[in-house]
Amino acid sequence: MGNHEWGFLNHQEISPLSVLTTLLHNKTGTAPKVGPYTGWVQFKLEHKTGGRRQSLSLKYHHGTGAGNAPVTKGMIQSNRSVVMWPGADIICRGHLHNRFQASMPVELVSNRGRLITDRERLYLQLGCYVNDVKDGDSWSSRMGFGSPAMGGFWLRIYVNKMAVRTVEGIKVQAITTD
Repeated sequence: MGNHEWGFLNHQEISPLSVLTTLLHNKTGTAPKVGPYTGWVQFKLEHKTGGRRQSLSLKYHHGTGAGNAPVTKGMIQSNRSVVMWPGADIICRGHLHNRFQASMPVELVSNRGRLITDRERLYLQLGCYVNDVKDGDSWSSRMGFGSPAMGGFWLRIYVNKMAVRTVEGIKVQAITTD
């Protein structure tokens, strides 16, 4: 759910995402889940050899702010996010109609008191899926925002076989969508 979906729900008293998930369920037999405005996704990784397990946490938030952050492109919010959600390996936000990824180093202490300085948190700022700038009367055009960054990211998760007991053995690659 995002701000547009909440606005539609408040004015029309029906959730467009619930309608979409019902149509998808009828067509495919699979019932998609509608996530709230903010939440967590936890990836459970299991090695084929040895059955060792690891997890990776992704914090998502629809995003906040008025406008599209024309100067900072959302980097101030991204830096705040790293502090707000220290348990997240990946932070994913939207709303600003800018798309970028940033690797943000973090310093942690293990349960055994070992300093971990080689960890990095992946920050993903998602673009949008509607380019309304071609319409001279659109909200984006009236606000002077210009063309938005389109699309999001696919995530590829790799596990280093040599470091299967540590989170450092997990590598994540974010690939931009078309």
